[in-house]
Amino acid sequence: MKRKERKYSDTAGIILAGGQSRRMGTDKALLKIGNSYVIQRVVSALEPCVSQLGLAAPADRNYDFLQLPIAEDSFPGQGPLSGLYAGMNSLDAQWYVLSACDLPFASTRLLEIMLEHVHSVAGEDVPVQIVLPTYEGRHHPLYAVYHRSVYASLETALHSKQLRVMDWLQQHQVAELSLEQLLAQRSESNGDDLSPWCLHNMNDPASYQLALQQMDSDRELY
Repeated sequence: MKRKERKYSDTAGIILAGGQSRRMGTDKALLKIGNSYVIQRVVSALEPCVSQLGLAAPADRNYDFLQLPIAEDSFPGQGPLSGLYAGMNSLDAQWYVLSACDLPFASTRLLEIMLEHVHSVAGEDVPVQIVLPTYEGRHHPLYAVYHRSVYASLETALHSKQLRVMDWLQQHQVAELSLEQLLAQRSESNGDDLSPWCLHNMNDPASYQLALQQMDSDRELY
C-alpha cells in the first residue's frame, strides 16, 4: 500500500536556486538525473509536505517550467541566509522547509519526520526553532525546517554581513535528528525514500557523477 503523504497547512517550502554553480560550471539545478532535472526531484520531495512552495532565485533564471513563484533576494549574492529571508518575505507561514536545489535524492520521508518532531514538541517550555538532520558528523542546514521566529535574527545577520550559516544557527533552539538513527529504526518494507543518499548534494562534476552512478545502481528506489 502506498504511504499517505501529509501536507502541513502552516508550512511553506523554499528551494534555494540562487547560487552561481561555479564549481559545477553550469546551472546545477538543471542537471538531469534520470528523466528529470534535479530541481524537479526536489520539488517532488517537498510538495507532499507543504501547503505552498516557492523558489529563492534571480528573476532571470529559466525556471518557468516549474510554475512556481520566485522570491528575489533582497541581499543578492549573500548565500543561503538571503534565500531563506527572501522565501520568508514571499511566503506566509509558521514553518519553512528549506532545501538546496541540488539534492537528487531529497527525501519526503525525512521532511515528514522533521515536521512530525516540530509538532510533537509544540508547547514545550523551550520551543524548537530549527530542526535539521545530521549524517556522519555533519549538519545539513540546507535540508531543514525553520520557524518564523528566526526572521529577526536572519535580517540582522544579513545587514551585518554575518553570513556563516553554522554561526547563525547557534543563536537558536536547534533540534538535531541523526539520519543514522532514523535509518536504523526504519522498516525495510515500508517503501519510503529514506536512504543514506538523501542528503547527497551536487556541488561539482564528481559529486554529479556519484549521483548518476547511484541512480543506475538502485533504480527501484529512485
